[in-house]
Amino acid sequence: MGPTADTFSFLEVAECHPYDTGKAQTASMDLLGAACPGRYAVVDVEPTGFSPANDRVVEVACVVVQDRRVEHRWSSLVHPGRPIPWRATRVHGITDADVALAPSFARVERELLALCIGATVVAHNAAFDLSFLTALRDRPHLCTLALARRAFPHAPDHKNQTLRRYLAIDRDPLLRGLAAHRALADAQVTAAILLRCLARLARAAA
Repeated sequence: MGPTADTFSFLEVAECHPYDTGKAQTASMDLLGAACPGRYAVVDVEPTGFSPANDRVVEVACVVVQDRRVEHRWSSLVHPGRPIPWRATRVHGITDADVALAPSFARVERELLALCIGATVVAHNAAFDLSFLTALRDRPHLCTLALARRAFPHAPDHKNQTLRRYLAIDRDPLLRGLAAHRALADAQVTAAILLRCLARLARAAA
């Protein structure tokens, strides 16, 4: 799916994975004051499993947010160079047939990097997504899991889909009914969570 222009009020569905170490995330929190409003590249991956050493990306998406508006939405299936385990297909629904003619990760990565130029990279549980998107790891980034823990401490938990319900993200008709565990849908939900967090933290700091 190619980039499309869009402008809707503003959030990925990676649940809370063990890669949530908080190391880079804590440093990224220092960017908050300079980052809102601004340009964000909200990314999400769907892999063949949880291990960046042994698994591969099968879908990646990016939602570009400029000054609180969605500027582009982009996603692509990715040929992982290996069969997709049935356990992974059970989560995201992507099959070997779906990716049979998909581009390689190297080609898709070039498109993704172009979308991220000049932007703060954002992901929900960023340590997990950036463990697969290593070319983005050293760029300025924010983790909406860490932001939401700070902005909405009384949420039942801070998983992507829990926050989607808690913050009533689906009240926006353009976000209503998005399927969980597909990269573009998850990135759109994460973009909404990001903007809710930034607005709440900005009010608290005022």
